Amino acid sequence: MKREPGEPLFIMTTTERRRPRLLMGLTMLAVLVVIIFGVLKIIPIGPEGVLSGRKTRRQMAEAARLASQSQPAAAAQQYQQVLDNPKVSAELRAQAAQRLADLFEKSLDNPAQAAAALRQASALLPAGETRENIDRRLKDLTAKIAVSPEPGAGGTLIARIGDQPVTLEEILYAWSQYNGGAPPDPEEFEPFVHWYLDMALLADQAGREGLQLDPKVAFELRLKRLLGLNQALLAKIVHGLPAPDADTLRRFYATTRTSVNWSSLSSTLQSKESRDALFSLRRTLDDLE
Repeated sequence: MKREPGEPLFIMTTTERRRPRLLMGLTMLAVLVVIIFGVLKIIPIGPEGVLSGRKTRRQMAEAARLASQSQPAAAAQQYQQVLDNPKVSAELRAQAAQRLADLFEKSLDNPAQAAAALRQASALLPAGETRENIDRRLKDLTAKIAVSPEPGAGGTLIARIGDQPVTLEEILYAWSQYNGGAPPDPEEFEPFVHWYLDMALLADQAGREGLQLDPKVAFELRLKRLLGLNQALLAKIVHGLPAPDADTLRRFYATTRTSVNWSSLSSTLQSKESRDALFSLRRTLDDLE
């Protein structure tokens, strides 16, 4: 094809005219990506980054609020979640473990769990003053636990479940609570022992899973402890009272004979031993009359 006089040697198409702008746009996009990755490297938002740290601190603040409102079990649950989260920084997990130890020792009356939390806090921290303070506190707490009487201390050891001993004496006591003062029959006692050990195993597993931190469970455990201590104190007071003489018993029976519902009173007593004692008291009063 012949070229006409004055005709340009090369004519740029539309695509060719836009190519420099496209290359400039791609270059700017690449620079922007590099900047974004650089910012993310400086301010991470990953597992241990700023955003994750803020969420954990909010959870710690919520736990502190629950503790200040006399909800130690609910607060302990929040601290336990922070402590068990491997994505949280070691420093925050150690702080959660220390707060958890405070709750176990001072509010939940569980020094063994408090000591376990302090061990976790010590393991999470590098050597330094903070770790030394935790280790000193752990040493003092462990010493207190060592001098505290265990339920099975001094008894005939049958098994050890977790860190708790199970003795023949405590199983015999449990038998008396369920079966009164009757001595255990060998054929009945053996399955009872297996049942008691199964209960101890399940309780140990529940503790490992942190179920004692559930508010309802914590309230139930505290209520039973309060009732047990109240009954022990009342028994001590009654045991220390002088035995009444015959005239005192006669006057008491004369004034209360019509007002006391002996059947209703007997039905409220849980153990056969207590009901037998009540029956013996009434028979004595009848004899005195």
